[in-house]
Amino acid sequence: MTGIGSRAFLAPIVIAAALLSTVWLGQLPAGSPPPKPKPSPRPVTAQDPAPAPAPVAPPVPTQPPALMATVSEGQPPEPMQIARVDVESTIVGFLARTTTTLTFRNPHPRPLEGELVFPLPAGATVAGYALDIGGEMVDGVIVENQQARVAFEKELRRRVDPGLVEWVRGNNFRTRVFPIPALGTRTIRVVYVAELLSEGSGDGRAALYYLPLRFPGVVDQFRLRVEVDKTAAPPEVRGGSLANFRFSAWQDRFVAETEEHGAHLTDDLVVALPHVPRASTAVESHEDGQHYFVVDDLPAASTTAKRPAPFAQRVALFWDASLSRREGDTTRERDVLRAWLSRQGNVELALTVFRNVPDRPRVFRIRDGDATELLEYLKTIPYDGGTDLAAIHFDADVSWNVLVSDGLGNLGDGLPSHLRAPIYVLNGDARADHN
Repeated sequence: MTGIGSRAFLAPIVIAAALLSTVWLGQLPAGSPPPKPKPSPRPVTAQDPAPAPAPVAPPVPTQPPALMATVSEGQPPEPMQIARVDVESTIVGFLARTTTTLTFRNPHPRPLEGELVFPLPAGATVAGYALDIGGEMVDGVIVENQQARVAFEKELRRRVDPGLVEWVRGNNFRTRVFPIPALGTRTIRVVYVAELLSEGSGDGRAALYYLPLRFPGVVDQFRLRVEVDKTAAPPEVRGGSLANFRFSAWQDRFVAETEEHGAHLTDDLVVALPHVPRASTAVESHEDGQHYFVVDDLPAASTTAKRPAPFAQRVALFWDASLSRREGDTTRERDVLRAWLSRQGNVELALTVFRNVPDRPRVFRIRDGDATELLEYLKTIPYDGGTDLAAIHFDADVSWNVLVSDGLGNLGDGLPSHLRAPIYVLNGDARADHN
């Protein structure tokens, strides 16, 4: 998807959010009055048997947004200073809408052209984009990629300062910004919607909201406001280093806010909503007069006993060693492999390292769960070149295949075919293409 913000494009952005596995989204028929949400079950009390919460792995940390500009010809781009960070989040049920407004300062005595790369949390979908033009924030509209580029170049020739935002693979938003005034500032606003993580089970489960707040250096001005609508129990701040950031009741919601000058933002914020009901419904009215609903439901776990899966005798591991994986969290991936193989006992593993073409398979024999030889070999692999996922030939003569990749294929035709054995995908990079 591509959006444009300029004086010639004033309509608001409307981007459809991706449907999530436990969330149903819909629009009520025209003219229908908004139905009253079903009352939530009573909150769990101290006398209720509280289920032990299931451990939830924190999401992979995202890189901070950065506005990169070329200052000197032939030199690599350098990041512009962050003058202000303004974040507003609204949480309803298991969905959160986060609005991040960033102001960047150009310390150089001449105008620059820059590119903002805005990594999104895993599973997030962009719902809005705006760029400051003439002192006002102007929202973008969705148009086709090629049409957006033509319009951008046209506005550029007229010396109008347009903004072009592209959703690139790997859940990153990239925005070209021109001009960044000499000794001046530019402001960009990005809105995204994401599903909360959950821990626990039944009506005793908790919802977890993660907000990336790791910014380099000192932020001149920082403001954060988080609202949690229609929840019985007060939210808990479980992570982050913000002083005096606590929730208090206000009308039918809980609100926490803070403002700092000269802020050092080094930790992500984690907010927990305890005792979220198993099923919840929310209905909202849009400014166009339509009503929209979201239903979240966690089906009860099956009580049918499952037979334990048999131990594998032979498995195949496909390891992506392309350039895009150089900054990935391969240490975390190896740790997962170590824990998995330690439970397999004795197994033969065929490793295939691939980039634009796959290498010859290399066989490792795991004995008594000891995968040291394999893991040490994975540490020596260099990361370079492109990715052709279609060139992978998955082995049919195995119990299953394991693919470790960010999914960012830039060569070949899409995905592999002729899949004749189960495939499990592992990745430790929030920038991965999860589609």
